[in-house]
Order: sequence, then C-alpha cells, then structure tokens
Amino acid sequence: TVVVSQQTTIDEKDGKAMIGSIVETTGSYGSDRKFNATSIVVKAAIQLPPLPVTLRGQVESLPAATDLTGDWKVAGRTIKVSAQTKFIGNKTVVKVGSLVEVRGTVSTTGEVTATQITIIGGEQTSGDVSFIGEIKSILPTSADSPLVGTWKVGERTVQVAATTKIDQGSATAAVGAIAEVEGSLQADGTIVAKEIEIRRGSGSAISYTRFYGTIETLPNGGSLVGTWAVSGKQVSVSSRTRISREHGSPVVGAYVQVEGSLRTDGGVDAISIQVERDKDAPAGSIGFINFYGSIVTLPTAVDGKFPGEWTIGDANRKVNVDSLTKIDTSRGVIKVGAFVEVKGYLFPDGKVNALSISVRTAPATGSTLTNLSFIEFISKITDLPETANFVGQWTFENGRKVNVARSTMIDRQRSRIEVGALAEVVGAELPNGEIDAKMIEVESGSTTTAATFMQYQPLASVNAASYTSGGSSSSIIAAFGSNLAETTETARTQPLPTTLGGVSVLVDGRPAGLFFVSPSQINYQAPDELLPGTAMVSVLRNGQSVAQGTIEVTTSAPSIFTADSSGQGVPAGQLLRVRTNGSISYEPLATFDSAAGRTIPVPVARQTGEQLYLVLYGTGLSDLTDQDGNSQNGVAELIEVASGARTLGVLYAGIAPGYAGLDQLNLALPGDLSGTITLTILVRDGEGHVRRTNEVTISIK
Repeated sequence: TVVVSQQTTIDEKDGKAMIGSIVETTGSYGSDRKFNATSIVVKAAIQLPPLPVTLRGQVESLPAATDLTGDWKVAGRTIKVSAQTKFIGNKTVVKVGSLVEVRGTVSTTGEVTATQITIIGGEQTSGDVSFIGEIKSILPTSADSPLVGTWKVGERTVQVAATTKIDQGSATAAVGAIAEVEGSLQADGTIVAKEIEIRRGSGSAISYTRFYGTIETLPNGGSLVGTWAVSGKQVSVSSRTRISREHGSPVVGAYVQVEGSLRTDGGVDAISIQVERDKDAPAGSIGFINFYGSIVTLPTAVDGKFPGEWTIGDANRKVNVDSLTKIDTSRGVIKVGAFVEVKGYLFPDGKVNALSISVRTAPATGSTLTNLSFIEFISKITDLPETANFVGQWTFENGRKVNVARSTMIDRQRSRIEVGALAEVVGAELPNGEIDAKMIEVESGSTTTAATFMQYQPLASVNAASYTSGGSSSSIIAAFGSNLAETTETARTQPLPTTLGGVSVLVDGRPAGLFFVSPSQINYQAPDELLPGTAMVSVLRNGQSVAQGTIEVTTSAPSIFTADSSGQGVPAGQLLRVRTNGSISYEPLATFDSAAGRTIPVPVARQTGEQLYLVLYGTGLSDLTDQDGNSQNGVAELIEVASGARTLGVLYAGIAPGYAGLDQLNLALPGDLSGTITLTILVRDGEGHVRRTNEVTISIK
C-alpha cells in the first residue's frame, strides 16, 4: 500500500500512471507499514530485474553447436548460453564432466541465463557441491518423516537424511519449489545433502523490491543470518546475502537499503543489504553521500586551509568543511574549478558535512561534466604498482588504468592479487578515462586449475581481544582450527618470527608475525598495510598447506582486551592515580573471586582532589590516520568513549610502546562518575565508517 499525498511528485514522461503501469517509488515506511511516497516515476514497460545467481558444478550435457551456444546442463540446472556469454579460460577443452562456475540470472522456471562461464578444471567425482534447482519429486522412506528420503532437484538425485538441515523459513519444501542444496558428491553422481534451503515456494513469482528503512531487530545469538525487522518489514537474510558495511555497521538503529525478492506474505528475501547511515551518524543526517564535482566557491583560506562552506558541482551543493575534514591534494591543489570527490553525511536541506575531499583529475577544458559514470568490467591484470599493499595504479588487459586507494574494497578470497589474475572492477570513470576503483573482486589466479577444489582444514580468524569477526592491518588475530601444529610454542623475540614450531601463516600471500602456535589455535599479527576486503589466510606446516580460511579486513577493527580473556567484563589495564601531592600509583582494575569462580572489578576508591585515569589495551587501531596533526595524542580525535550519556576524555589512542600489534587508550575519568560503569568505545576512520569495540565494565566507589 503506497500513500500518495498532495506533496508527492509524479513523473509521467515515460507513461501514464494507471492500473498495470510499472512505477518506481521513493519514500519511507510508516509505523502502520504503509509506504508514504515522496515521488513516483512511471517507467516504460520493462521486466522486473531477475535474481542474480552464481553456481559451480559439473557439466552434464552440452549443445551440438561448435561455439557451445544453446542449452547446457550444469549441476542439474538448465544454462542458457548465447553469443554474449563471456568465457573465462579455454572453452575448447570444455566437455561433459568439466567443472565450471556460472554467473547469470535465474528465471521463475529455474533456468539460468549465463552472463559469464569460468572454466575451472576436469571432472569432479567427489567433494562438496552447491547448486540451486527446482524440486521435481520427494520420495520419503517413512510416513513419519515425509522429507527424509530421495529427492529429485533439477536433474540431480539428492539423498536427504534425518540429520540434513532443511531451512523452510522462506517457503515450504514441496514439488515445484526452488531449493538450494549443499552436500557431498558421491561416486555414483548422487548428492548426500548436508543443508537444503527452500528459496522460493511452488508456483511463486519473482518480484524484485528495493526499499530503505531502519533496523529494528536482529536475530538472536550475534549472527546476522535469520530474520531482521526493517521499518516494519520482515527481511530474511541468508549466508548468501551480500551485506555492505561501507558506511557503518548493521546494528539496531542503522539506516539501510534492502534489495531482494518480495514474498507473497509481504516479507523480503534479501539479496543485498547496504548500510547507508550508522546509528551514531550526526543528528539530522539522512545518509552517506559520495559525489564528484567542480569547486564553484571557496571560503577565505586560513593557514592554507579552507574551513567553512564550499559550493561544489552544477547543483551548487553546499558542503561544510571543518578541521576534521580530510583533504587529499596528492593529485592537485584546492582552488575554484578544481574537480574533487566528496564523501560525507547528507542532510535534508541538501547540505553535506564533509568527511573527506580529494582532488581528482580535472575534466577537459570547457567540459561541464560534474557527475561521473560508474563502470563495471572483467579483465586480466597486466601491471601492478610496486607497493606492499598494491595501492596505486593498476593496468588491465583491456587497456584500462585503475586507481586503487586505501579505501578500495578488494575481495581476494578466491585468488591472490598478481599479474595475470582475472579481476572484476567496479568504479567511477574519470574524464581522462581512468577509473577510481570502489570494489575489485579477484576471480581467479594467473593459472586456473582444479586445485581450487583441494580440501583443507577450515580456519576461523577472529579479533584476538573480542573474538568478533574481522581484523585490520597490524592487529592481533586468533585463528582456530585442528591439526594446525605439532607442538605448542610461544614467541620470545621481537620482531615476531614468521615461522614458529615449523608453522607459518600467510595473509594475502604475505607472512604474518607469530605470537603463539598450537594444534588448535594460532595467534598472529596481521601484516601491515592490508587492503580492505576479504583476504585469504593459509596455515603452512613444514611448507605444506594444512588449513585455509578468510578474514574480513577493515581500516579499523578495534577491540579491548579483558582481564579474563573472554572479550567481556573487566578490561585488561590499570588505574593511574595522581594524588594531590603529585605522587602517582598504578592499581589493578580486576581481581579473581575464588568463591564466585570468575574475574570481578576492583572498586576504584576516589579521594577528594585526586585525578584518575584509565589505561586500557586493545588492538585494531594501527591503520588509522592522524587527523588533527597532533602525533602526541595518537588518533585520540577519532575515538569517542561514553558511559551512558557521559563522555570520557581520550588523552591518547595509538600504539602501546614495545608491544607488537598492541594499542593503548588513556582515558580521563570524570570526577562525578560512580557505580558500575559500562564503557562504550566508538572509532571513526575519517571516511564515514564507524566501528564499535566490545563493551567493558569498571567499578567506581
């Protein structure tokens, strides 16, 4: 139900608003779950966007055509291959039994129109497989368990046991429904199912939707997989849903854009969720904005800077610049007419509070270009900059020059960054033909072989202080697995060794410093200057790879160590007391209560006239950039520490001297703060991203 008022703008230049018209609506959801429209645009008669799909599997049949156009069968699915389908690898070697990865769109009938096919290797006769198909039949082995037995999904025979996890949160398992199957391929070609997710009900149509709203609830247990409530809508999030955290974290109160398929019950199966505005964004802001334009006016310069209101672009957008705005002049100077990229928070009146302004390549003389076109392409890397983290200009086989910054998100979980690797690039096209990359996904290495399917022990890398997912450059990481090392050893030197007990860890192919190795856990320091995105982590024992996993790398991944190493409760640190006579002492914040069997806070006793400070230890701040020019306080200007409505003064935030990967926070305790105090610590990176550490607790008398 869409509510149209006198203030709603209706655009009918491409058609009349009438029953049967296709329209795009912009607005917001009210508490009554009705959609209040601010604008309605009548679209030409077009089909709704199809559902994107990626699948890997074995070729079961091929068309007779020599150019391979026609209908393929891959992992039980019909694949429509046309002259426009891109092939990665040598398609002349494709035969029945070959392993391929298919990217394309799925229709309501379950057919896939292939936009790209990557040739992976030879015939797969065993191992883990995943595919999507229509349920053709369900033959139960017992009337008491109607779903346990033999299923026909697409053209594959699937054995479903009582231990098979069947997710019917989106639709019921029945003949005609679309199911995603994960399991193990047997020598006879059947699949023993480990997990089945019913993606769409029998006879249901695909209806694409996109809307904005505020996260009201999230699934219990800390996982994002499950049902979210977003402005009154029930949103189903699976492990396949792409969640973009570029402008904040997906937490209750965050403002998000949801894209997915609309179910008949009004819920949404999310394909992607993008956090548009963090819950702690400036009051009154309506979202995060990233735009390009020429500087129209500038305020008066002060000490070589231009604090105040700028005008940028043909739309004469007003941009507020203050002392914390990061100005990048590596490609040119700030002046009227300079072409710049702006990142910041957007307000209802159209003004922007700038977080960063970067000078970009100027448009051609006389050009009125202010908006850049976004481009996406897939090509091989032919040249890389000689920097440790590949920041700089990349060259691709199609002749494109791509500028990679520290903020470029790079997914390299499938292959490392190297010359000859195939990569997908998404970014903004500059007037000189170069591209500022927003996202790069490395599709395959310089040599594509069936080695992609080698089996390793899984490895889970988490932040060593809070045990939350993700990490940043130079931070301390704890990795868990099995049979990782033959002995237990601890590093006793600095710099940290990269081999300990015959074990080494590679992140993006670069060696990590090792604190500790054991058969089930390894603590390592991530290499410095890692690019954000998904990085591959490998464990080598005596030169042989024994475990493999990934880690999400962000510009900051802050967390605080705790006294009992649980990531919760009392922080690991000290109280610094400065007495009225000038003497100082360091006191513990925690003690072990043998009766309770746990670590508890030591109550801090305050005496009149004394000054109290907290010294806390954490990790994940090393990749932040000093914003205020004061190196003595580290990056304190990017840190906010609060206890309820009260804020604590941050005197220093940065590297803890003498310790690899360890960061230190020095905080001033307000004189009127007392009781059991829970500290919430927020970290901003100057680019619109906000991260939260784990909360810690102290006690003040």
